[in-house]
Amino acid sequence: MRKQAILLAAIAALGANAQAPLWMRDVKISPDGSTIAFAYKGDIWSVPATGGQATRLTSLPSYEAVPVWSPDGKRIAFSSDRFGNNDICVMDAAGGA
Repeated sequence: MRKQAILLAAIAALGANAQAPLWMRDVKISPDGSTIAFAYKGDIWSVPATGGQATRLTSLPSYEAVPVWSPDGKRIAFSSDRFGNNDICVMDAAGGA
């Protein structure tokens, strides 16, 4: 039931203009339950668990996927091919370098 609610919130956050989000993958909820991170079309996004506007956290031409929250919820680790192979990268939960 909880996974269904998370998935529905992430789909709703993509906006009314979005068609079927066939590229949305790897939906993960933050340790405190307040934010959802997910991969969509090769970028990492976040959205409040209560719904609202999704925020793109990565925007490079590389392919990012599989976001994982740190135990304290301050960082997100993810897979990226930006260096030519799949490496693990870490960024602040709000995005950035």
